[in-house]
Amino acid sequence: MTDTLTEFGVEVDDREELVTGLRDVHGEQVGESEKSLVFALEDSNVLGKWANELNMDREELADRMHELAREATDYNWGTYEPFVVRK
Repeated sequence: MTDTLTEFGVEVDDREELVTGLRDVHGEQVGESEKSLVFALEDSNVLGKWANELNMDREELADRMHELAREATDYNWGTYEPFVVRK
């Protein structure tokens, strides 16, 4: 399987590795739904890298991440970017 953006967030082969990296290096988990984990990214460059990985425009990915995040949390994003991972 390749990395994809699903209706519940980014889906990857090794979810645990991605989640650990997000928690340890890039941000903190700020929300959760039945099918998604929501992270607040401190480094907006991470979102750009994922946009490239998913062959998407960065702004398109950012908009979709905000939509998905709103479904799981009412977190005040301020200068952070949401990043949603499918469980």
